[in-house]
Amino acid sequence: MKQLLLFPLFCLLLLLQTQAQPPQGDKTRESGSAASMRTTLTYQLEVKQGELSNLLEAYELSTPARQSALKQKIRDNLYAQFDLSIRQKEAEVANLKNQLRLLQKSEAYEQKSGEIQQLQNSLQRIQGSLDFRKANREKIVEKRVKELLGE
Repeated sequence: MKQLLLFPLFCLLLLLQTQAQPPQGDKTRESGSAASMRTTLTYQLEVKQGELSNLLEAYELSTPARQSALKQKIRDNLYAQFDLSIRQKEAEVANLKNQLRLLQKSEAYEQKSGEIQQLQNSLQRIQGSLDFRKANREKIVEKRVKELLGE
C-alpha cells in the first residue's frame, strides 16, 4: 500500500523538478555567460541528484521484477550526472585558462608570477583529473551503481 502512495508522489516530484527554473548566477569573478553556464550546470546536477534519491527510494520499495527497470534508470541518471560533472570541470578549466591569459597580459606579470604558477598547477591538476574521468566513465558509473544498490 505504501508503494502505491509513494509512486504518484514520486512522479509529481519529477515533473515539478523538470519544470522549475534555475536560479540566477553570481557574476562577480566570471563573465556573465560563464557564470550563467556554471549555475545552470550546477542546477541541473542538483535536479539529477534529487531524481536519483527518488529512484533509490523507489528501488528499495519495489518488487524484484520492477527493480531491474529502476536499476537501468539509476544507471542512466548517474551517466547524466557524470556528463554534467564533466561539463562543470570543462567550464572550470576554461575559466582558469581565461584567468591565466588575463594575468599573463597584465603589466604586473612578473609581480604575479606566484599567482600564475598556482593557476597553472590548478589547471594541470584539473585537466588531468578530467582526462582520467573521461577515459574511465563506464567503470566509474558502474562502480557507483553497485555502491548505491549495495551489490
